[in-house]
Amino acid sequence: MNWLMIGVIILSIFIVNFAIHGVLRKIYKIEKKKIFSYNHVNSLHRKLDWIVRIANTVVIFIVLYFSVFHNYSINLMLLAMSGFIVIQGSIQAYFEWKKSATPKHSILTVSDVLLGVIIITLLIQFDVITKLVS
Repeated sequence: MNWLMIGVIILSIFIVNFAIHGVLRKIYKIEKKKIFSYNHVNSLHRKLDWIVRIANTVVIFIVLYFSVFHNYSINLMLLAMSGFIVIQGSIQAYFEWKKSATPKHSILTVSDVLLGVIIITLLIQFDVITKLVS
């Protein structure tokens, strides 16, 4: 039953994200970009992105260690993930806005960041992870 609930939650997130993107594309006349394509705008963007990704990986492993071996709450990992979502999304939105040929894509990136933070906040607030695991 837990796997079914996890699937429903993930499917709901994808549907909400798809709907938000559709509405924003219509309002701001934003053209579609390829699915699963992530092109860096310039070399500085690539370097910053990889620094953030490596730092994210290190921090997640440290938080996972404390969660498993020292009984810290899993919500600490969710907070760390939301922080990195904001950092990485902000860097991507900035470079899309200032340095890209398609600055309107930054609107979609900001909406993804906001949606990610809202979802993580709701997961923490309603203690969804603990209820699904137990």
